[in-house]
Amino acid sequence: MKSLAKNLAILVAIAPLAQASAAEYPAYGAEPYKQVVLDEAEEVVRWVFLNNTIVESPSLITDENIQAYREEVYALIDTKVKRGYPGTMKSLPRDSGARFYSLAYLFRLAGKLDVWGADLVADNMDTVPAGHVAANMQGFRLRLDCTFLRLTSPKQPWTLTFPYHFMVGNVQRFQDKFGYATELAAVSTGYSKQKAKPGYSQATLLVIVSERSDFEQFRRDWLSVHGSPRRSSEACHWEIPGYDCLPVDKLNNTNVKGNLYFGRHGAYSVLMAYLGLPETFRHNLPHARDFMRAVSWDAAP
Repeated sequence: MKSLAKNLAILVAIAPLAQASAAEYPAYGAEPYKQVVLDEAEEVVRWVFLNNTIVESPSLITDENIQAYREEVYALIDTKVKRGYPGTMKSLPRDSGARFYSLAYLFRLAGKLDVWGADLVADNMDTVPAGHVAANMQGFRLRLDCTFLRLTSPKQPWTLTFPYHFMVGNVQRFQDKFGYATELAAVSTGYSKQKAKPGYSQATLLVIVSERSDFEQFRRDWLSVHGSPRRSSEACHWEIPGYDCLPVDKLNNTNVKGNLYFGRHGAYSVLMAYLGLPETFRHNLPHARDFMRAVSWDAAP
């Protein structure tokens, strides 16, 4: 989401709703797959522009605009997935990465934009699969398992499982501004249309897991980072045992809605969130719940 990327670079959370086994394949609901954000004419125009830029004129892509290009490529991926590839498939569709405007080709374009995991998906989607099943970045491991990507922490006991067409965003281990070792990961959902602000956007599943024992201070510190966001009049859309939920509007003085979850997992303090512009937030709620149910906290690094 364009407006979210800068404002939420450090607010990353994914909520473990249940202790899912890492061997299980989560079921993702069909409803969010029913809305295609691009009509055929828009799809062609964006495809020609993106292909010409990424392949023929890559010098036009800068550090300042690369995220916008990534999001546009994933809007095309989202469109093709929803039109031709149902989310309940048990194996990746076979699609030649050399075929112009194939789904595999789009993942190759995303790989050229340094979207982590995009080449991994394309390798295994191609009519002659490369056989690569995992990729590593700063110690984090991303593994392809049927039609799901599994992201595993190098130091902490969490694993995230999500559909192959969700976009992996910011993933890192760092020392936060309060001096504690922290891990974060961000994953973007599929797209939906906006009404108040014409266009389309992704919702964001954003985990902060901090290696600090003072949970109450952790909560106060992270809320202060975001200007004590305004509590929404709406209730949280689901509860997570052991976590306090704060429904918010106008996060960071934007039009972003969210459900923020604060809790503990063993020795870790955890901030978890589902965030998005209003229409996208509502449209992708089923997939946010599905995503959270699939988080495992018992996997070995």
